[in-house]
Amino acid sequence: MHRKLENLTTLLVVALAAVACGSKSDSSASGDVSAYVGGKQTSAPEAADDGGSGAKEAIAAIDPCSLLKNEEIIDQLEKAQEPNNLAAWKAKGGSWKITPTRDQMGIAKQCHYAFIGDAPDGNFIHKSDFTLVVTEGAFVSPNLNKAKDRPIPGLGDEAYFMSRGPMMPYARVGKVAVGLEGFPSTPTSKAGADLLRLAVARVR
Repeated sequence: MHRKLENLTTLLVVALAAVACGSKSDSSASGDVSAYVGGKQTSAPEAADDGGSGAKEAIAAIDPCSLLKNEEIIDQLEKAQEPNNLAAWKAKGGSWKITPTRDQMGIAKQCHYAFIGDAPDGNFIHKSDFTLVVTEGAFVSPNLNKAKDRPIPGLGDEAYFMSRGPMMPYARVGKVAVGLEGFPSTPTSKAGADLLRLAVARVR
């Protein structure tokens, strides 16, 4: 998961250059979606401003690991489980362990969450990880990977699922973009979109 954002700074420069030039071409990378951090296509002046101290200061003021509470994560994780399996696991005394780790790539900040739903008998119901990312709002664009075809209504100033493969919900909030990568879908919320709503509400 950490490798997903290794090229974030380089990709940001490329994305901003494309915006400044008025490019509307789709990305050629349909599998690697680390470049896509959903949101709004800005004008060239807006992109230049967002890439400056305003965006950096806004991102620096946010602790990505403070945007979600464990109980909120657990609620969505449990909704992603098969109900009978979840009930049987809970009957065995199952509990969740969530371990957040902060990281930074350029000015982008992330909170990497490792989680496991373990039980006293050693059997676990779900073990994986996901990442919450805070980056520049100017980096998000509906034209990247045809994100405009996958809008998320009522989230932030503008929001999209940024991938045509594994869904990645991202929202722009002013000069900042907030997104989730790797979260499981529930019957009513794709790829953690409802969880992202809670994070975005704490950025506003």
